[in-house]
Amino acid sequence: MAFVNVDNLEPSTGGPSDTRDRSNQSWQSSQEIFNTSTLTRIIAGANNLHGFYYELYTSQFGISYRIYHKNRTLSGTNWNSTPVLLDTLSDPRNSPIEAAVTADNNLHIVYSTAFNGINYRLWTNSWSGTFSISNSNYKNQQLAANSNDIYALWIDDFNNTLKLRQRDFAPLAPAGLTPTIVNTAKNPRIDWDANAEADIDDYEVWKNKDNGGWNLLATTSNTYYIDNTESGVDFAQFSNNIEILYKLKAVDLG
Repeated sequence: MAFVNVDNLEPSTGGPSDTRDRSNQSWQSSQEIFNTSTLTRIIAGANNLHGFYYELYTSQFGISYRIYHKNRTLSGTNWNSTPVLLDTLSDPRNSPIEAAVTADNNLHIVYSTAFNGINYRLWTNSWSGTFSISNSNYKNQQLAANSNDIYALWIDDFNNTLKLRQRDFAPLAPAGLTPTIVNTAKNPRIDWDANAEADIDDYEVWKNKDNGGWNLLATTSNTYYIDNTESGVDFAQFSNNIEILYKLKAVDLG
C-alpha cells in the first residue's frame, strides 16, 4: 500500500510519501518514496513495484502539480534514488493517475493535465513519449488491460457521454504448445492454449522440415492442428531421422 503522512490531500507543502509491504500476514516497515508529496499511487507488475507521486508547486498558470515515477523490484527493499519527472502540468484533483500492467509486463498510465486533457505513457524499462488521448473536459478516467491490449475509459463532460479508446498491441505468442501423434497413420498433432486477447482472429501454423526454412502451413481458428501431410511420425531418434519443427503466431482481427 501507499500513503501520504498528511491529513489533507492538497496541502501547501505536502508530506512524506511512504509504502508498506505485507508478507506472510505481517506488515513490514514502511519505506519512504519521496519526502514531500500530495498524493501517491502504487501498482505491481510481474517483476517491479511502481510508485507515482504528485508534487504541488506554483507555475505561471497558478497552482500546478508535477508527477513523478519511481520503481523497485518486488523483492527489493530500496526504491531507485532518482525519480523520473513525467509531467509538470498534471492535476490529480480532477482524477488521479490510473495505471495498468499488460501480460508482457509493460506498464501503462493515464493522467489528467492542468488543461482538462488526458495523457497516456508507456513504460518498458524506460518511458515513451506522451500521447494525448483526449483534450476536452472530462472526469473519471479509468485504465484496464486485457492480456496485451490496453483500454482507456472516461466521461466527456461536454455531453456527459462515456468514451472508450483501445491501444491494440500485437498479440502475445501462443503458449502451452504440446505435440502428440494421432491416428493409425501417425500424424503429428499440436495443441496450444487459447490467447486471452479479445480480438484474436486466428492462428498461423508454421513448419520447418529438415532445416528447409519456415513456411506457412495453415491458418486455423482452432487451438489444435493435425498435419496430415506427414505420417509415420515417431518421437524416437533414429540415425536417418528428419526433424520437423512447428511454431505458432496469433493474428488480430483486421
